[in-house]
Amino acid sequence: MKRLQANHTSFATTRFACDAPISEFYGIFGVGVIIAFFTIIILFITTSIFAYVAAGITPAQAPTAQLLNILALVITLLVTGTVFICYTQSQATNLMFNHTSFASHGGFVSRLSALQLSKLYCGNLFAILLSFGLAIPWAIVRTARYRIESLEVEVQGNLDGFVGDRAESVGAAGEEIGDFFGIDVSI
Repeated sequence: MKRLQANHTSFATTRFACDAPISEFYGIFGVGVIIAFFTIIILFITTSIFAYVAAGITPAQAPTAQLLNILALVITLLVTGTVFICYTQSQATNLMFNHTSFASHGGFVSRLSALQLSKLYCGNLFAILLSFGLAIPWAIVRTARYRIESLEVEVQGNLDGFVGDRAESVGAAGEEIGDFFGIDVSI
């Protein structure tokens, strides 16, 4: 999907090209599944033992033990989901952008970190929960800022000439249609 998006994007009349092999995307998700599997095993055992030791419960005390097992499972699934999502998103985004170029003028370099992304997502989640959802716009901007700060454009030659050449060949039909329908896309 990411490769499809990159191959159908353009800047003025110059199309972007993503040459990342599909097998590498599958590899990222395969490694993500393996990481998630081991994270589930390790965290479930660790949180279960910690819950029993912290509460001083023996396995014979069934109702309390079952409640603590459910709590351990919920914590395990939340952490595992976060690890899996952050790893796959960061690596797939890095792969896509690092293999994307525009004509002969350059390409992109992406340096998203799964650890930084997971810290960001956890911080955003706590802020959203503590503000009863009022921090959602702040979290979106914060995430977008990190993604943009982790992306660089590598240009070969002079980008001003490239932009000037392309600006002349673009028509005004899109802007006029937007004005006709009353669509405002200004920032």
